[in-house]
Amino acid sequence: MRHYHLNLPLLVLALLALPFRALAGLHAQSPGVSQSDTRPAQTASSRPSSLLRSVRSLRQADLDAIRDRVIPLIEKHAGRKFKTIPKLSFAHNSRLGRILSSEFEGQIRNQFPSLTKKELENFVSGMASQLSLNLLGKFDLESRVLYILPGMFEILVKKKLIPKDRERQLLEIIVAHELTHALQDQYLSLSTLYSRVRDQASMHATSGAIEGHATWIQDQVAKDLHLEKASKAYHDLLQGAVTKGAQLFGQRYQRDLNFSYYSRGAAFFARLVKSRGTQASWAFLEHLPDNSNFLYRSTLPESLETTPSKVDKKPQLLAGLARLFTKRPHSIMASTADQSLLRGFLQQAPRKQVDEILDPLERAWFVQAGNPSRMGFTMAMEFRDADAARRFFEATPKLIHHELGRALFYESKLTLMSTLPLKSPEASGSNTDRTQVTYTFRKGRFGQAKGEIRWYLRGRHVVQIDITNLRMTGDHMDAMARRAYTLMRTASSAR
Repeated sequence: MRHYHLNLPLLVLALLALPFRALAGLHAQSPGVSQSDTRPAQTASSRPSSLLRSVRSLRQADLDAIRDRVIPLIEKHAGRKFKTIPKLSFAHNSRLGRILSSEFEGQIRNQFPSLTKKELENFVSGMASQLSLNLLGKFDLESRVLYILPGMFEILVKKKLIPKDRERQLLEIIVAHELTHALQDQYLSLSTLYSRVRDQASMHATSGAIEGHATWIQDQVAKDLHLEKASKAYHDLLQGAVTKGAQLFGQRYQRDLNFSYYSRGAAFFARLVKSRGTQASWAFLEHLPDNSNFLYRSTLPESLETTPSKVDKKPQLLAGLARLFTKRPHSIMASTADQSLLRGFLQQAPRKQVDEILDPLERAWFVQAGNPSRMGFTMAMEFRDADAARRFFEATPKLIHHELGRALFYESKLTLMSTLPLKSPEASGSNTDRTQVTYTFRKGRFGQAKGEIRWYLRGRHVVQIDITNLRMTGDHMDAMARRAYTLMRTASSAR
């Protein structure tokens, strides 16, 4: 399980977290030994005699017996048979770090081509080393081996995040989840699927679908094995407990993203299969949408056929704005945004209110530049109509301000600002409303951080700018907002 403790500035925190969850997750995919080509015998007597034994005490024969027990259950609920049976193996976190680095490099390069070679190396290395300390199991797409990390199970028990008598049961659930990834890979080629992702909105959609499907299958297997309590413990780990340390604003976002991919994704597939049958889940996986809206809506899409994304044609629309933060920006990351990004910061708000202000979001882009101590973040959003944009503009600053007021270490002030005349010729006579939140992160790994967020509203478009420890004047931020509006108009005219 992953638990990140990054004391980073407000909205930037999310973007650093996004690629972590792109392919990995509580259980992801990763290198080792080759597949077995024959199906082992599947007998009930092969199951280990006691569910109370720790994962560390198990041997290879125990892993194989668990695999043989859950495979027919996975096939029953998935509606498809394994073509070959994956090998299971124990592993240490250090091995996974090397595996993850290899996996992440291509994904991050595809999504953020503006990163320099050195920035990419540093980003991938840090990401892989951190994630390797937060995994219980991982299916490797290269070797088709399922790796189990007994040390992480032991840590969960010692920290009392799971009861000792649930450790072995949780292992069976993890194996069911990861073997579902193996089954997905045999029919979908997950490495190919992820290699096609070029923007963050698509990445959220892909991760939510792949992880949601695996979580739904594992939940069905848990019911068959009467492991419902262990299954609940799994979902509780995803949700995370609201402890003193977890009150940090960004940590709540990270937990919500986990919950969206796995638990909300599983709920989506439960509705889909109940309404349209098992094969509908595969049809959805074969025609993935270009954003993660399906994770947050109670109704199913009318059709499982999707059209090519209109946003993907230029996911780095705002990349050029990085130089307005500073003359020599570094670590530039620009892509699309969707509800998985925005909802994470509003997770403490009433669900009905969040649905009202975010469901009408049609398209969004972001650019981020800098490092954790000095960062800039701009997001440009296009809503269904002007009324929807205004609802977001009026509600979000208040909700963010309230969230910061409840979080540890932050101090926040909300200011309603006067309208901003847009002086560009194409916007003659128009005004842009502004709202501002200033915040201070009083202590943490990166020392004191002072930041400011501004929201700009014009028609059905909202621009949001977040700076931390950058020497930018208000006029400078206003100029950036004008430029963002020009870029959005260009994108709209190109549709």
